[in-house]
Amino acid sequence: MRVLLLNPPGSHNYIRDYFCSKRSKSYYRSAPAALLMLSGQVGIQHEIKVLDAIAERLSVAEALSICAAFSPDAVIALVGAASWDEDRAFLLALKQHIHTRVMGLGDVLLEEPAARLLETPGLDAVLLNFVCPDVLAWLAGPAGTVVPNVVYCHPQTGKPVVGALTRMQGEFRVPCPRHDLFPLAQYRFPFSIAAPMSVVLTDYGCPYACTFCVMPSLGFAARPLEDVLEELRALKRLGVREIFFIDQTFGVKAERTLELCRAMSAPGLRFSWSCFSRGDVTTPELLRAMAQAGCHTIIYGVESGSAAVLAAYKKNAEPSVLLGALKECRGAGIRTAATFILGLPGETEAEARQTIRLALEWPLDFAAFNVAIPRANTPLRALAIKQGLIPQTTYGMDQSGVVSAMGTSELKAETILNLRREANRCFYLRPGYLWRRLTTLRSWWDFKTQLIDGWGVVWDALRGKRA
Repeated sequence: MRVLLLNPPGSHNYIRDYFCSKRSKSYYRSAPAALLMLSGQVGIQHEIKVLDAIAERLSVAEALSICAAFSPDAVIALVGAASWDEDRAFLLALKQHIHTRVMGLGDVLLEEPAARLLETPGLDAVLLNFVCPDVLAWLAGPAGTVVPNVVYCHPQTGKPVVGALTRMQGEFRVPCPRHDLFPLAQYRFPFSIAAPMSVVLTDYGCPYACTFCVMPSLGFAARPLEDVLEELRALKRLGVREIFFIDQTFGVKAERTLELCRAMSAPGLRFSWSCFSRGDVTTPELLRAMAQAGCHTIIYGVESGSAAVLAAYKKNAEPSVLLGALKECRGAGIRTAATFILGLPGETEAEARQTIRLALEWPLDFAAFNVAIPRANTPLRALAIKQGLIPQTTYGMDQSGVVSAMGTSELKAETILNLRREANRCFYLRPGYLWRRLTTLRSWWDFKTQLIDGWGVVWDALRGKRA
């Protein structure tokens, strides 16, 4: 079969990947991990083509023309809550244009997938897990049988056939992703110091229980280290110099991670790279190994400066441990970024300002101030519906903070957005901070990245809108 893996076009620089969707906060975009994993799975049995219409900046008409020229037997398309209305319209146009089967994958489809399928004429199926081989069973054309992780309409009755989402555990294997089919030259990441770049997923899901996040619902499983190393060698042959490890918490399996770092310290597997992690995971030993292996930036999920807020949302992180990790990073020459969430239900304005003060006091190189988003299939969404903060029918929402998806009983939506703009101004427009950024640039590519993405943040802070 001919199978098209598609990141649809959009009116904005949308990021749709790994059950997350938002407008890019500036101009960055990276290879979608979900499509990369599927390129390995599906490419073993079928002829595949990858079309990343966002990265290639294609119009709807251009994307439809390329799809038609490939004449696929099936399309697997990313969709997102941030672009849901546009995605539905495009997929319907695609169906009318080339009359093929279309499967959707994305955050907005995780909750009540059968209902989303029935209300979306451009979709024939929904995929709930992109690292399991179940997609191959759907491509083979099941005649009404239940396929795990797949929801599709029965060919005779038209009623949904629902396969349950698999919570991952242990290990999983995926054939080596086909990075060569992706437009690597078009990808860039806010913390990149070299190019070309791509992303690598070494594990799936998350072992932690944060209730504002969808990852705990996916379970947690890791790829065998030899599979990851095979992918890294393939990237090296393609000339890739920069990697973003898109694991939700890089380093959870400490010994495995140390072994990976030792392998990446060898001359033949040297990359510059960044990742997400936690303060209680990145021990001094692990940080030294990561630095030696080429890690230049770690993104930590701090989320709040209030212990009460952290406890309420099961973000079990001790601030003193994280602060220690930040200091260790600086000593190891690794830059640090932190993510914060403003406007979680129950958070007061005083607690939000406490979070902003913490960001200013800690030794951080970058900070991302986000607004609380009741993402599909999360306890936060269930809480927001229960408290009447959002209608149950609200699915389209943007994690970038362009708008606030909800106010709370403590904070109005506009107040949350104003706090976020204030946080960006206070953090990024400090003269001492700007001087440090200028004097710690690591390459010409780093300079260009910081200049372009920094302007996006400053524009947002000064004008209260997105660049």
